[in-house]
Amino acid sequence: VIELLTQLKPAAFVLDCLPNLGSFTEDEVKGKLISAVRAIRNKYPDIPILLTEHAGYSDGLVLNQRAEIYTNLNRWLQESVVNLKGEGVKAIYVLTKDEIGMGIEDFVDGTHPSDLGMVKYADAYSKKLREILGKSR
Repeated sequence: VIELLTQLKPAAFVLDCLPNLGSFTEDEVKGKLISAVRAIRNKYPDIPILLTEHAGYSDGLVLNQRAEIYTNLNRWLQESVVNLKGEGVKAIYVLTKDEIGMGIEDFVDGTHPSDLGMVKYADAYSKKLREILGKSR
């Protein structure tokens, strides 16, 4: 997928893959994130890259193992960003779980966003991308 993405020339790249990486190890998740950013950055050194944290699960408030999944994924994403910035990677941003702001009513089944949840995603992306693109232009 990253190879196909690097054939495009968008205003920004958005990588929102954490919800599908819950069964992977820390090393695998970090490896995938870092590899993806490097592949994009090698072809497009100046286009902003937005990485999105896992928005959580509605049952994460009562089931520790569910909360642990998205908490670990989000920590690993943040650590990967620190690593990449330490390598000198520029124009890399994060849309955080808190910025998305999902609540218990924003899920259909505890995992997948409802229409209301998708509105929260859209609003968060719109705000963040305006912020990023305003800085890069």
